[in-house]
Amino acid sequence: MTAPVQAVPAPAARRSQHLRYEPALDGVRALAVLAVMVYHFGQGWLPGGYIGVDVFFVLSGYLITTLLVQNLPEPVRARTFWERRARRLFPALAVMLVAVFGYALTVPALEQAAIRGQGIATVFYVNNWWLLHSGTQYFDAYQQFSPLLHTWTLSVEEQWYLLFPLLLLLLVALRRFRWRWVFALVAVLCASSVLWTAWLASHGAPVDRLYLGTDTRAQQLLLGALLGILGVRQVAAGRARFGYVPAVGVIGLLGLAGCCGHVRHLATGAMGPRAIGISRSVQCDAHRGSRQCDRRSPAFCGSNPCAGSG
Repeated sequence: MTAPVQAVPAPAARRSQHLRYEPALDGVRALAVLAVMVYHFGQGWLPGGYIGVDVFFVLSGYLITTLLVQNLPEPVRARTFWERRARRLFPALAVMLVAVFGYALTVPALEQAAIRGQGIATVFYVNNWWLLHSGTQYFDAYQQFSPLLHTWTLSVEEQWYLLFPLLLLLLVALRRFRWRWVFALVAVLCASSVLWTAWLASHGAPVDRLYLGTDTRAQQLLLGALLGILGVRQVAAGRARFGYVPAVGVIGLLGLAGCCGHVRHLATGAMGPRAIGISRSVQCDAHRGSRQCDRRSPAFCGSNPCAGSG
């Protein structure tokens, strides 16, 4: 008598299992936006609000990696990925740039030159390096009106969108793909970014160099990538992404809130050690938001107002 054959879930069903919408992640994103806004408005009671940028990068690394590695070791559909990113980001960016260039016609020539340089750099997603090259003092310049100053984060994100799929494509093309090797490679790159940042800080690198550089920000994106790889592997093994107790999410949020409230300006240049501590707090939030069961996520982060605003 033939044994009954168990049905194997279709690939699409398996993918939907770990690509489902997670309100808690949008909630964390909303809190990060609020922290950055409060900091930029010069409210002294939240001196570390700029740490919200760290949250964005960790979340981006986590979400993008989850999208890219779900079908490995099959070839990465990099072209499709890039097309989707362009359709999502470029229309809004184009509208903003048209409005900014229109505004530039009403300001003095010196300001026009600055806006023109930042605008061209934004189109090619290298504004973070342009700001460093042009000697812009970020923590001073934000006190003045600069309509494109904030696009440096988009530049870092787009550089990540370009380079990380290429890295995965290279591993697959070389037939050197192993999950442990991918995880180890990303971990080494993450640690290298941390050590490089610490080395720059110890040798007197300017705060803006530590804050705006893609190489110094890579540690947060790569930490998110590590979480994404772990989550995909857990789901492939039939387990929940992360089996941590619900209290871990609350601890992560409290740690992040404490950092925002007590971490001062990076005048000491200690971004490397700071980033390690901040990323560990954000890691707890990413763990919490990526649980299969939303009802265990922190109620505040997953609530409709908080998630919707993220």
